[in-house]
Amino acid sequence: MRPSLLAQPKKEDETSVTIYIITHRPLFDEFYASDDSLEQRWLQTVEVGNSRCPRSRFVHRHFRLSDLNKYQAMGKRWAEYEAIYNLHINGLCELSDYTGFIHYDFYLHNGACSQIRDAILNKSEFISFSTFEFLSDYRQKIAMDEREPDTLVKGGKSCYKKIVEHYNAFFGKEYKVLDLWDKHICLCNAFCMPRDGMAELMAFLAWVYERKLLEGYDFTNRYRAQGGFIERYVGVYSAFKQIRCVELRHWYDYPLKN
Repeated sequence: MRPSLLAQPKKEDETSVTIYIITHRPLFDEFYASDDSLEQRWLQTVEVGNSRCPRSRFVHRHFRLSDLNKYQAMGKRWAEYEAIYNLHINGLCELSDYTGFIHYDFYLHNGACSQIRDAILNKSEFISFSTFEFLSDYRQKIAMDEREPDTLVKGGKSCYKKIVEHYNAFFGKEYKVLDLWDKHICLCNAFCMPRDGMAELMAFLAWVYERKLLEGYDFTNRYRAQGGFIERYVGVYSAFKQIRCVELRHWYDYPLKN
């Protein structure tokens, strides 16, 4: 099955935008109702997991990830990247001029879509919806060390050492972790990019996944480490782009979620 309405219709001089909302939980109207600039035609729900999710009246287009023609089950340990990878291999990350991803619990504040539109009109090469100072994440001491594969924090080599090595190998660069010191990075797999940039990033992430470069960690699936690592590959990629920040609140503690 290939969803028929994934690429929004557009006028000849209009930039097309698709923002996939990756969800395994209900979507609440409250997350979209506050934005007076809301572009409903941009939004599309991607349902993962086995159960159908209650839907918001503000999001009109929906499909199940497992209905895609080339669906590959990857497991919960890959978190949102299972959806992103499957969208990629089905050719759905480059249908629109700009494509983005958010989670089901991101809140579109008033003016959010207007800010996204402004970033697109300015031809931003990377729009981040969840931005952090690199050092704030680095200081969490998230490890990626073959000698201690089931240790997530405060043990062994920083995950960023390995991620930068892989970035250099793929793109032919010679960066060091120190080059990230004063950067901001996008985390949480929450971003929007133009078609060419998206194709480049998807190729990089697929190279990491398909070469099984993250298979040697978290054998007990205690931390779902692969999902956490892959969002930091996006983070490193974003650090070397001109980031435009459109911060969306992440409702970890929204009362209607429970």
